[in-house]
Amino acid sequence: MMRYRLCFLVTVFLIFLSPVYADTSLSLACPATSTVGSTINCNVVVDSDIDLSAVGTRLRLSSNLELVKFTTDSVWQGTGDNGNIQLYTFPNQKGKVNLGVASIKVLENQNSSTGTISLENTTFYGDNFNGFNGKNVSFNIKVLSTNNDLSSITLDKGSLTPSFNKNTLNYQVTLDSSNVTIGAVASDKKATVSGVGNKELKEGKNTFVITVTSEAGEKREYQIVITRPVKKQDNSEKKEDNIKNPSNNEEKKNSNTSSDTETSSSNQEKKDELKLKKLVVDGYSLDFQKDKNTYSVILLNDEKKLGIKAIALSDDIKVTISGNENLKVGENKISILLEDKEGNKNTYTIIATKKSQVCVIKDIKVVGYQFNFDCSKYEYQLSIKDEDKLNIDVVPTNEDTKINIYHNDNLKDGDIITISVKHGDNEYQYLIKISKKEENSTIITDNKKVLILGGIVIVGLLYLVGRFILKKKFFSKSKEI
Repeated sequence: MMRYRLCFLVTVFLIFLSPVYADTSLSLACPATSTVGSTINCNVVVDSDIDLSAVGTRLRLSSNLELVKFTTDSVWQGTGDNGNIQLYTFPNQKGKVNLGVASIKVLENQNSSTGTISLENTTFYGDNFNGFNGKNVSFNIKVLSTNNDLSSITLDKGSLTPSFNKNTLNYQVTLDSSNVTIGAVASDKKATVSGVGNKELKEGKNTFVITVTSEAGEKREYQIVITRPVKKQDNSEKKEDNIKNPSNNEEKKNSNTSSDTETSSSNQEKKDELKLKKLVVDGYSLDFQKDKNTYSVILLNDEKKLGIKAIALSDDIKVTISGNENLKVGENKISILLEDKEGNKNTYTIIATKKSQVCVIKDIKVVGYQFNFDCSKYEYQLSIKDEDKLNIDVVPTNEDTKINIYHNDNLKDGDIITISVKHGDNEYQYLIKISKKEENSTIITDNKKVLILGGIVIVGLLYLVGRFILKKKFFSKSKEI
């Protein structure tokens, strides 16, 4: 009985002596939103109040996410292949430390609009490799749909030519009616549709545009041109008058011909004047031609508005620019309307396409080195001299962009400098892997060899000199005897 009591007391004593690791945990820093086909970067961070020598965890992803690679931070050794992260470090780490970056690709999955990233089966190892378990953590990413297709277009009268297809963007309809009701349904319930409803039809051509905007903000336009036939006037009275007065008919014919010629000539002159003589978009090349009405630009940065300068041939022409506010991801249609005092109009169009992942960094410069920056490239190799720290200048495209540079102290061969860029809800990381030139180490090695050889030679000489002195003393004593 006494033995059991003793065992119980020892167990309780050991429990109270055991360290408490409640303040050691892992966390994930990922973008809150993303789109199908894009690649996101997530930081895996450890926060510990004790010295850590190693960390092991399992990175698990939902079915609509795929691990591209895991890049360890410079202070950690090990691997994260296939999401099995096993890392160790020396010297030991304490506080909030970045373990590495997981690059993850977002896949298409119609059944889920959320991607989940989890860290499971986590084990921390202290100073003496004493292991203890950590809590599971997870992070949810909202996957925004880029689907901006229509599943149908309907008319309350008439029919489309050609028949509807989600990939066909232009349709024609001939309809003898004063109005028509246009309906359209998006393929994705999260997309929005504009440009539908009851429309008035004038004689001649009527153009209507249906715009589909995806959840991610990417736009697509379907165009319907409805032609309403022009009704012919009743000319029976004119014909009767012409039969009675053939001379009047000839005079009117000549007069009408002359009038039509003058009107046609006048209209042509007005049409030629209703054009731009200059069209400039700051930072972009348009190859402007006054007879060319449509232009396209791919936005290089996250511009909300373009700097457009449009000058008409005549000062009497009014120039109005619309659609150049709050530019979204996808196609943005910017219209430049020219209108004279008589109501004649002409329109130039600029299609500005903004990519889903824009360049939030203009340039990264490393003083003293040639660094070829590409905003779509996130990993770089840089061979440096024997500096402990680099002078890095990061140039953002927007004043709201936040930039932090990590691990740029006491640089060693194989270290990775992390440049963290946060823009809005998105966060990007550019990694610079350092390699130090081996010239200095080669010189040191050669010097060591010289010192060793010199030492051997000196020792040999001392040995010979010592033997010579001893031998001389020996012979001197022999002669005295």
